[in-house]
Amino acid sequence: MLLGVFLRSTAHRRRIFDDWDVSFLTSVTNVLGICLALNEAKQQNIEAAAQAARERPMFDVIVSEIQHRTKNSLELIIGFLTQKLREFSPDVGARIDSVIGRVQALALAHDVLSFGNKPSSLQLDDYLRSICSNLRPQRPEVVIEVEAEPITVPIDRAVPAGLVVNELVTNSLKYAFSGNTGGRIKVQLSSIGNSSEACLAVEDDGKGMEVPPNSGLGLTLVQAFAHQLQGQVKFEKIESGSRTVLCFPVAA
Repeated sequence: MLLGVFLRSTAHRRRIFDDWDVSFLTSVTNVLGICLALNEAKQQNIEAAAQAARERPMFDVIVSEIQHRTKNSLELIIGFLTQKLREFSPDVGARIDSVIGRVQALALAHDVLSFGNKPSSLQLDDYLRSICSNLRPQRPEVVIEVEAEPITVPIDRAVPAGLVVNELVTNSLKYAFSGNTGGRIKVQLSSIGNSSEACLAVEDDGKGMEVPPNSGLGLTLVQAFAHQLQGQVKFEKIESGSRTVLCFPVAA
């Protein structure tokens, strides 16, 4: 419209363009260029969305196949290590058993992180119960109890927290009880600080440990996972047994 008014107003004049005319035409040209660029970008977005929609089914098939093969591979590793337990001495077998526990914890994490479910968070209390149910003590006289408040946390915080519990419970099973002595391992989960933090505690009524404890592979992993969670670990010597507490922020 502005261009039409300009052309009509200048039709009776000789075609001599002054600075104002040049500025005006330049402005109109820039506006038209912007409009054309926006239209081109819109068309490209439409085409990209259409292409993504066409490729999505194939992407889902590929991801599902990768997920299935990963799960099978983890199950094969667990089965192989379990079979090998009978072929080694008790000391080596104990080391292999601890590796099996770590692989089982990773397998549970893989199930939680299933691409088909696409969760961004999960119930940490349910996840801990699943981990502890997989840590079946070889001695039936040792009981694992879980007392956990329902707490929802992001997945990237739930997985390291679960691995901490796996290491601490495994450590108690290996060292807290001697001979045929029975006992109890308790895993507790609670929220503090107006639910902004979560506290995990693993306690046993065994023979206790030195405070601070000697740093083996398991406790080194616990410290590494705690650092990943931006949390703090405390080792406590109680009247009967030992207690380890990890507190960390629920959100990153």
